[in-house]
Amino acid sequence: MFAHVFLALVSIGQVVNAPVWQADYSAARSQAIAQKKPLAVVLGTGANGMDKVVVGLDKETQKRLANDFVCVYIDTSSPNGKLLATAFEIVGGQGVVLSDRSAKSQAFWKQGTITGQEFAQQVQSVTTTSRTSFYPADASAATILTGGTLGTTFQEGSSYCPNCQNGGGRFRR
Repeated sequence: MFAHVFLALVSIGQVVNAPVWQADYSAARSQAIAQKKPLAVVLGTGANGMDKVVVGLDKETQKRLANDFVCVYIDTSSPNGKLLATAFEIVGGQGVVLSDRSAKSQAFWKQGTITGQEFAQQVQSVTTTSRTSFYPADASAATILTGGTLGTTFQEGSSYCPNCQNGGGRFRR
């Protein structure tokens, strides 16, 4: 009997420590804003696209995502997924975006695949530092889904982002 209770508790613990990946970006963003949590957006193709974008996600990072982020997986093979990929400037249908705690600015952007180790470092950085994003979003991807327009007011070289001022980068949403 004790063994069954222990196994039940272990399996409950595994479920609690796994992030819930929502499919509705607008709802996830609203939840992140309300809870003052960063938003983890993974864009991929198909039902198992998440595993193809973030390769080798460890249990500690999964736990951190479950506790400290609102997570959303966007299937870029869908019409809305394609719009969001365009809004996030993700070419090829795969990428990762992490917001700051306001869920209004990007703290990290990467196109293509990412190793579990690099993803873990970025997730930890967003949750353990008080840094603010260099990339304010002037129009959210949710705006596109409701018929708004995507405009950019942030141009290379005119920002307060040190990387952009030195000509080494380009703004990301």
